[in-house]
Amino acid sequence: CEPTKKTEVLFASAKEAYEHGKHRSAVVHLKSLLQKQPNDSAARYLLGLTFQSLGDHQAAEIELRKAIELGFEPARFKVGKALLGMGQYQKILDEIRVDPKSAPDLQAEAATLRALAFFGVGRIPEGRRSLAEADAIRPDSLDVLLAQAGVAATENKLEEASVLTERALAGSPKSTEVWLMKGDIAQARKDEKAAFLAYEKGIELSPDNIPARLAVVSMLIGAHKYDEARKRLDDVRP
Repeated sequence: CEPTKKTEVLFASAKEAYEHGKHRSAVVHLKSLLQKQPNDSAARYLLGLTFQSLGDHQAAEIELRKAIELGFEPARFKVGKALLGMGQYQKILDEIRVDPKSAPDLQAEAATLRALAFFGVGRIPEGRRSLAEADAIRPDSLDVLLAQAGVAATENKLEEASVLTERALAGSPKSTEVWLMKGDIAQARKDEKAAFLAYEKGIELSPDNIPARLAVVSMLIGAHKYDEARKRLDDVRP
């Protein structure tokens, strides 16, 4: 019983760290757990999500695929997100399908991933159709709203992108992804103050979020605040 109790404590500690945005601490707990119990599918899944949050998509894919091999099926679409982060769009189209028998949330997630992959390979009409399909299934889904906002922003429809981001924020105020999107759109609108505040909010919610920290560093360099940028960059390093 004692080893099982130790792994349960490690998993609980990792989950708490992950939920509070302390991803490096979560990785330490999960790696320690997996040394003792390498076939723990839930731990593999959480480690994959944690690597994803740290921006290490390759490590995320490895852990999520291990979770799938161990029978943890919810990891399948998260692999799609890791592939998206690496720009492996065709792989998403080959591996991810919308299953009408699955739960609506999973259908919407699959359709959203396929939409972004279609956009990534330049198949714009198919991307629009897949995104419309996702929107019809789950119009207030965080993933759908973020995808719509991202597409609008790339098409320079910044007002539309901003409205969609605010909708996402209303439903998920503690999502670092939303605050990052809000910052990116504010930057595109040349609103440096709003962008900086949005990125800082993302860091507050997820202290180990590397994309948010690097966005702040980039803004500080652009403002010629090199000493502060250097200090912030040191914070990013492990």
